[in-house]
Amino acid sequence: MQVNDFSGIWQSHYKYHSDSRESDFEDKHFVRIYQHNNKLVVESLPDVNDSYLIMNLKINDNLATGTWQETTNPNGYYKGTTYHGAMQLVIDPSGKSMQGKWLGSGKKGQMNVGPLDIKYVGKSLPKS
Repeated sequence: MQVNDFSGIWQSHYKYHSDSRESDFEDKHFVRIYQHNNKLVVESLPDVNDSYLIMNLKINDNLATGTWQETTNPNGYYKGTTYHGAMQLVIDPSGKSMQGKWLGSGKKGQMNVGPLDIKYVGKSLPKS
């Protein structure tokens, strides 16, 4: 099985519902993907994002399956709370984007699910 080179800078984007605020929200992170064979570690870039995100994925054909963990902004609404869960993404044939779903428990123990996509940015962070 040949695996694409996923190394570099990507942007993750996900949506979630907040029961306490009775509204839908979305968040984005610039992340770096570190690759070893068919295993990926996806980690948010320091000093660029308000929260810390890490994903561990395993590539199998056109699927990336694994776990995620996010520690929210200590000064934000969720006050540094750590959430975690599972995910599965379909890899675009170009190898430059992935799209799927995340799953995880909320503050009240309920299971939440939402859309997640990751798109390749380049070897370095774009100039703002």
